[in-house]
Amino acid sequence: MMPPVLNLVAIVSFFACVVAACVMLAIAIRGRAVACPPCCAGCSHAVGDLVVAAGSRCPECGRALDGVDDIRYFRRALRARPFVYAGLLLGLGFGVAFGVAFLRSRFSSPGQIASQSPEELMASVGQNGDDAWLEINALAGLAPTMSDADLTATVKALHAAKNAGRLRYLSGEAANILVEAQRRTLVDNETLIELAGTGLSIDLRLDVPDDVRAGEKYQVQVAAQNVGIGSGLTTALTAVTVDGAPLALTPVHTNFATVQFDLAPGDHRIETTFNASASLRGTFATPMVSGTLTRSQPVRVHAADAPTWITSVVDDSLADEVREAIRASVVTLDRQSDGRTAIRVDLAIRPAPSIPLSFVCKVEIAGVPYWLGTRWAMMTGTGSSYTSGTLMATEQVPDSDATTATLILTPSPEAIEQQRGVERIWGREIRIPLRVIREGEPTPPAPPPPPLPETTDAGTGGGNR
Repeated sequence: MMPPVLNLVAIVSFFACVVAACVMLAIAIRGRAVACPPCCAGCSHAVGDLVVAAGSRCPECGRALDGVDDIRYFRRALRARPFVYAGLLLGLGFGVAFGVAFLRSRFSSPGQIASQSPEELMASVGQNGDDAWLEINALAGLAPTMSDADLTATVKALHAAKNAGRLRYLSGEAANILVEAQRRTLVDNETLIELAGTGLSIDLRLDVPDDVRAGEKYQVQVAAQNVGIGSGLTTALTAVTVDGAPLALTPVHTNFATVQFDLAPGDHRIETTFNASASLRGTFATPMVSGTLTRSQPVRVHAADAPTWITSVVDDSLADEVREAIRASVVTLDRQSDGRTAIRVDLAIRPAPSIPLSFVCKVEIAGVPYWLGTRWAMMTGTGSSYTSGTLMATEQVPDSDATTATLILTPSPEAIEQQRGVERIWGREIRIPLRVIREGEPTPPAPPPPPLPETTDAGTGGGNR
């Protein structure tokens, strides 16, 4: 196998020769100055013995020959020698490249590769990674006849090269290694699937709260992230168990389901099972390796009437960040046929501030508060996560000429308890003045940016829900 440093020297030498050749070509084309009879600086017409004086003009182009700069006494001539040097440098660069390719073919010939033992081939894979493609192909050819020990060691060598960053992807020929290892059930499915997806960033995680409340429903998610071209990873959630006992699933999507935790308060362990399939880069066949994987984590179940485990925090250094994340529009009132009034407010919280937010939302019209629902927002490992959209309620709203209303956001852990890893929330009430419009009235033009909403201490602390 060719030493990697020789490949680097060949690449550097080739590009150095190309750059030097380009410099030589530029020098050759620019040429050199050669003395010549006096000529016009504009059209190079020989002006002979014309006197440089006021009124003198070039008989060819009519340019005034009033100054020394109007007459040229030299010309540029191409230089032949730099052209020769440029050609030699280009030849040298391509010679180095083809020479290294020739040496690779001699030192990594199929005959020599085939004569190596599996241990020697695996050593080359571990040391050279992507450059050991001939060795990987040779191992793929030997896979059906390998012993269980050699096949297991081959997969481990590939996995070690991948983890060390020396193996970016596997070619299609390597499928035989993975398929054969899976057929004999010698290596765990997760290792095989990660190898089939080499070149991708594969993130498989279980998304469920660390703390849950007995009797409530929560969403279980298995997230699979692919970053790459030519390969793919697909997952499908199949089962959820707690302490070995299966829980009933209500499917929402392939990777999403809702479960209800009818469990005794205390510490438990949740395990999620899902099917995963990975296709190998460079192949056009169906997924090459697939299997069942699991993710597990501890979960703490709280009694249905237990105090919340989330504390409320008032930190003045975060006040501006919280206020600027909240966006609310006008309050729209729409009288219904049954005499009640539909109340609508568009509320968005983004980007989520560094402290999670969880609110009970009300709107106060003519001094009367009306409940509109809950909203939450928090930062996650991949960005912001939040609920947004229109807050709606249908209530008996007395007729009034009110043109303004107040949106009241009261901190409450209720909305965010089902999110994972939340231990504290913003603990100060926020009040936002809004304009009231009634259905049928023209929508007002966008107002200038409103002042920051008023905040008042809500006194939620960390007590009961």
